[in-house]
Amino acid sequence: MTDVPSDPAAEIPVPAAAAPAVEVDEAAEFPVGGDQIIGMSFDKVTRAEEVLLALVHLQQEGEIAMADAVIATKGDDGRVHIHQTIDPTPGVSALRGSFWGALVGAIIGGPVFLAGALVG
Repeated sequence: MTDVPSDPAAEIPVPAAAAPAVEVDEAAEFPVGGDQIIGMSFDKVTRAEEVLLALVHLQQEGEIAMADAVIATKGDDGRVHIHQTIDPTPGVSALRGSFWGALVGAIIGGPVFLAGALVG
């Protein structure tokens, strides 16, 4: 008996009558930079996670391309929580951190430096 890892996305049940079939014009031209933002709403967080897993599976097969995906949930407290699916790149995070650090340092550090110079 061999253990073959199963594909989790293949185990997601797909309802037969979930949506009517849509014809896609393969010759349709999309504008340059034809990125699209798609929003979906689900009644359960687990269903959103299942659909995201299926989309990742399609991306791995080369059927679709995703730049990013998030799951937004509303907690019992009424606040919206964003669950990122990818981490920001270290370079971008470092650049943003250095910018905000320099800005806060200039705003707070300048008056503190002047106050110290006046007192001393």
